[in-house]
Amino acid sequence: GTSQTNTQLLDLAANGMPVTLHGGWIYCSSDLGLIAKCDARDGAPEWLAAYGLAEQAGRPQVQSCREGASPLVAGEAIVVAPRDHSGLLAFDAATGKKLWETTLVPSDRLVGLIGTTLMTRSQWELGGVDLQSGRELWTLALEADSPAQTCLRGQEMLLLAHNTLKRISPAGAVVEALALTPKAGEQFALLPDGTLAALGEAIEPAPAPTAAAPPALAGPLVETWRLPAARPMLLAPPPDRPGDSFCVVSGRSITRVRTQPTVGVAWTQSLPVEPAGGVFAGEFILLSDGSSLTALDLATGAVRWHVPMGFGIYSFDGDGQIAVAVEISNEPNATVVEMATGKVLWHKII
Repeated sequence: GTSQTNTQLLDLAANGMPVTLHGGWIYCSSDLGLIAKCDARDGAPEWLAAYGLAEQAGRPQVQSCREGASPLVAGEAIVVAPRDHSGLLAFDAATGKKLWETTLVPSDRLVGLIGTTLMTRSQWELGGVDLQSGRELWTLALEADSPAQTCLRGQEMLLLAHNTLKRISPAGAVVEALALTPKAGEQFALLPDGTLAALGEAIEPAPAPTAAAPPALAGPLVETWRLPAARPMLLAPPPDRPGDSFCVVSGRSITRVRTQPTVGVAWTQSLPVEPAGGVFAGEFILLSDGSSLTALDLATGAVRWHVPMGFGIYSFDGDGQIAVAVEISNEPNATVVEMATGKVLWHKII
């Protein structure tokens, strides 16, 4: 089977409308009892699907921990884990018909899909859910007070917690555990493509190049590398798209770093404004400063276009064909831009 990962990152302190672009369609989860599918060409709704609220089993604090992430396209189904629900729901992507609903499963975050197993997690547990039926297949308890990070890598889930990196099989078994030793003031971050990054407050000089091959590393780690950067922000491509690089934003500078076949800087580009976030979008890198979108050429770093939105951007995404930006206010706005040209295709008040 194949694996698919959900990578949308959101402001956890606010309800919103996270979106997923797939096959010329925009899938939107309102976190307020409604899922929508719209035509990316003109914004026309294809279907709207409502769902009832689910009880939080006596734990109202659970809702504030839920990511409320973008819908996950899983074959012919759309899977969502809204913040106003305690579990998962699946809808037919073509019709919007609800296929199944399951509650009280670990589902604060949808990690991704391996074959027909949805890999999920909560504050306390990892979980596996059958895509066809919504049945819980297994759970695996996390250590108490564990700031765990998860992602998919091939046919396994990676779990980073308490400076230990674990490989988890689709059946919930721990395949391997690797202890990590951070330097003083250093913390580890697990990127969506499985790259392990170390972040520290101090800026260190880059190591001198050496012709000697690096020593072999145990576990899933392959190679170590360091890039000096002040206040770094990491941008990583979703694993279901080509993932041979990641970007580091440092102030008004962005650097693309290759991870295959060896680690190294591909290019560095200066930016007119410090971005607030960014995503990989096909052959582009899409950046937002909170009020406008900027597209960079993935291969060269050249600025392809810059488009002011005219509103405060709450959520945005791109798939190589279009980019979409959404504002949440008393009159929510949505704008879709053609990725190749920067032409605004449509703008609507939702």
